[in-house]
Amino acid sequence: MTYQTKEHWQMHERIVSRLALCFVHVYEQAMGATVSAISTSPQKEADAKSMGASSFLLSTDTEAMSKAANSFNLILDTVSAGHEVMPYIGALKTNGTLPS
Repeated sequence: MTYQTKEHWQMHERIVSRLALCFVHVYEQAMGATVSAISTSPQKEADAKSMGASSFLLSTDTEAMSKAANSFNLILDTVSAGHEVMPYIGALKTNGTLPS
């Protein structure tokens, strides 16, 4: 596995799955990234923040998603079930990354 530097990603990550938050929180601490959780469920906000997310974005909230447009350098989508990724694409900055 290859790890990219914070400078490469210009770190301001957004994490789609709360299961990844525990690992990513450690990464955030080590690399100085800001990590936020994105979810379809508002009930997951408290859990996400308790696991280290700096902020929470409800993907079903169109106003919140509009405010988040063009603001993320990297979205790490770890959801294993089939789901629509297009709502997240608009949140990426130009040249932002959503690895597959």
